[in-house]
Amino acid sequence: MKPILILCVLLLFFNCKGQEKKVFETNGVPSDTIQKIQAYTYTHDKQIHYGIGISCFASFELYIDDILVAKEETAGTISSGVELNEWVLKNGTHHFRVRYLPQTGKEFVEPYLLTETRVTIDHWNYVENSVLRPHSGKEEYESIFFEVPVPNEKVPFWEFSGEFEVENLPFELTGWTESQDLSKMDQDELLKEVVIYYEYWRKLLNEGKVKQLLKEEKQKNIELATATYDDPNWYYTEEAKQNTLKYKSTMLPIENYKMELYGNGRLVRLVRKDAGIFKDWDVLIRETKYNYYYTGGFLHKPKGSDSFKIIRK
Repeated sequence: MKPILILCVLLLFFNCKGQEKKVFETNGVPSDTIQKIQAYTYTHDKQIHYGIGISCFASFELYIDDILVAKEETAGTISSGVELNEWVLKNGTHHFRVRYLPQTGKEFVEPYLLTETRVTIDHWNYVENSVLRPHSGKEEYESIFFEVPVPNEKVPFWEFSGEFEVENLPFELTGWTESQDLSKMDQDELLKEVVIYYEYWRKLLNEGKVKQLLKEEKQKNIELATATYDDPNWYYTEEAKQNTLKYKSTMLPIENYKMELYGNGRLVRLVRKDAGIFKDWDVLIRETKYNYYYTGGFLHKPKGSDSFKIIRK
């Protein structure tokens, strides 16, 4: 069996994935005011990207530095590429973990399905079209391959982990490095707080309150644009506004949920614990005439704050 390695760049934009109520502040910014965000000043002009390639005959979950960044389920083969810039935050040593799971409808991971399976860490400099470089693409491309060991017998799941170095990124993101460690809180009280914020988040989506939602997502939007070398003011365009308004008056109630902590306790999210179509979906689900869609992501609580903010989606 030969693995199919697809190495790709995924530019992630703003998308479509009886308790005491809390009042959320707007930091004194008028509700009808949108302040333009100043572009990030990079340390050099190369657009360095890091990505990971997963190729296997199994479903999988991918964790970067204890954060679930990708999950795919299949009845056959998977060849998937995930860009890592927004997750690694800065140069240095980072950790990955791939959890191989049974194919759809199966109970076990068969050893022969992992034969010759690899994890690939890639990095490259992306070059835009120009007079000197008429073809956009990847330059200075390098890959590191990790061979995945095979279990001796069929297993419910199989994990493989390793480390990789990130070098020469022209930016450094704060992300959750200065966030509170939520694992140290009383978990019942934490759940109550998280549910309150998710209800607030759902309300903003269901009522189409784009400007207030942008305030809640400001750091996330700035960091995502920085990591993908994009303009952070895209989130204030009419196109981005219409993406958000798709959720207006379509949101399902938040129910049947469980809380998950990631990032060594500094990130939290709510997901559905259904066994059916909504299994492991984020709880922010919209219903259309023909289908269901979900959005959501990770919350963090900045140090010195008593409220959550949206840090990744």
